[in-house]
Amino acid sequence: MNSPVQTHSIDSQKIVFSITLENNKTAYMVCERKNYLNEERGIVVLDAKKFLTLWKAEPNPIAPELSKGTRSDWVNDRKYPDTELGFQQGQNNPVPLAKIVFNESTKEPYISVNDGITRIIWLLANGATAFPVECNVGEAEKLSFSAGLNQGEYLVVADLLKI
Repeated sequence: MNSPVQTHSIDSQKIVFSITLENNKTAYMVCERKNYLNEERGIVVLDAKKFLTLWKAEPNPIAPELSKGTRSDWVNDRKYPDTELGFQQGQNNPVPLAKIVFNESTKEPYISVNDGITRIIWLLANGATAFPVECNVGEAEKLSFSAGLNQGEYLVVADLLKI
């Protein structure tokens, strides 16, 4: 069986991922090279169910109605239609990866979404069972063991782009 997340293309400037959705649809996301800190940027492919468990555990979420919400809550979010339009651009204009933080400083580990909540809920609402995210490379391995599709596996942006 193929993985629900594939590396679609890589060049010196960007990595494009394809994500399998329900009804044989595909979404495309991108991680682009920056002029700094590429060696500090990690990419982890998350298992959607494990992600949701850790996101729901966040003690002070920015958007509790989304992190603890359902598909109905997600599709009725005010920003959802704009994200729908973004994903419709397909492989020619993929949307950026969401940026998350993995935190183990409390009794129960949790995930915070720094950038890309609506992208994540769009993926979840459209049946993604896994999706790539960007995080600090120092958190990538622990995040992968806690919520990764392939436990312990992560990528470093600088290595992928051969910087």
